[in-house]
Amino acid sequence: MHSHIDKSALDSPSKPWEEADLTGDQFNWLTESTHEILRIALFNLTGSDQPIPEYYGEDIDLIVKAYKKEHPDAPLQSY
Repeated sequence: MHSHIDKSALDSPSKPWEEADLTGDQFNWLTESTHEILRIALFNLTGSDQPIPEYYGEDIDLIVKAYKKEHPDAPLQSY
């Protein structure tokens, strides 16, 4: 499953990565680092900890289909 805010990216999934000059490993590092910063801020503010949950995107197709059911004119596609 591939999703992107720009539907033209669905035709060429590697294009957004090339344009961003970003590897998958770099993207993962950035998102995990951002989550860690937010986790530390939450802990400092509330004393509550929230570790990074495991997520593999297996529900994306179901989410898109459910959204399209409620919003049939939405410019989303599921392949």
